[in-house]
Amino acid sequence: MPSLPSVLIPTYTRSVVVVPPPGKGDGYWAGAPSAAVAKDGAIYLAYRVRRPVGEGRGFANVVAQSMDGEHFTTVATLTSSEFDAESLERPY
Repeated sequence: MPSLPSVLIPTYTRSVVVVPPPGKGDGYWAGAPSAAVAKDGAIYLAYRVRRPVGEGRGFANVVAQSMDGEHFTTVATLTSSEFDAESLERPY
């Protein structure tokens, strides 16, 4: 397991896409993230997945886990249909 720095500070020069959008074209994206680092060094990322207006918009919030900050495994997915909601907003 690679060693993470003691302070995780995002930089543009080291940026990589860790979650691709759920489709191609305007209106598809994954973003609005929140992140936390656990005592064991695991990084937990919560983010919103969106589709275009009329196709489900903010249809899911996802929680994923990583040990290196680049390769994430989904831990939980909460969908708007589970809440009988039109859309989900940014997870905190």
